[in-house]
Amino acid sequence: MCTVSTGAHAPLFVVNGPIAGEVDINGGSCALGNAGPGKLSFPNVAIGRAVRLALMNVGGAYPGVLDQDTIGSPAKFGMVIAENEKMNPWEPYHVEKGFRAEESTVACFYGHSLIEIADLESESAESLINTISLRVIGIGQTIFIPYYPVILLSPAHAEIFHRDGWTKNDIREYLHLHCCISAEKYRRSKSLAWGQDRKWITTADSNAMIPLFEQPERIDVVVTGGTSGKSAAYLGLCPKPYPVIS
Repeated sequence: MCTVSTGAHAPLFVVNGPIAGEVDINGGSCALGNAGPGKLSFPNVAIGRAVRLALMNVGGAYPGVLDQDTIGSPAKFGMVIAENEKMNPWEPYHVEKGFRAEESTVACFYGHSLIEIADLESESAESLINTISLRVIGIGQTIFIPYYPVILLSPAHAEIFHRDGWTKNDIREYLHLHCCISAEKYRRSKSLAWGQDRKWITTADSNAMIPLFEQPERIDVVVTGGTSGKSAAYLGLCPKPYPVIS
């Protein structure tokens, strides 16, 4: 369904464990960019392209045929990264999900957007999470549909959170509590893509705040990228991602 949607859905693969180093999957600078000198990100691009060819030639998801994407997205050429485990101040993503550190895993996130959240100024966790939440409010899909967003944090941003004592759960809880819109804005936006009508919203006070994400546990955090800047990225997801042993 995601591959042949009218929306700009594209898979993002996050690789963890020894296999990332063995095949040189880039988790540093330009991890989601095109290949560069010294074959930087070459495996990322090659694997991503192979996945897209399989989706078309095996799954039939050819543009204009089964894939009826309204506008399209360059992300469909392939998004493959490694988590930057060496610069991740928390436990790696796959360990968080119950795997051993020495196991190699691949998680597939199927997203509808990839939006950069640049913040070069914040030096505290409180300031940084405020920047992230403000951006997510403007681009996040509203509650009541099965989205599982992921926040891609650069090592510099992850270190600010860790230094100030924040865990990934703290980030999730904050975004869940603060990424909200008023009931009036919700009613005017008609942004509910599918699912049952919630009658209580039609009668709720105009200033009542409606969270974008139903549960904090649905928000994932992955550390990736290099040290040249301070950026994060938001990826809206459907369906629920989960790593598998590669």
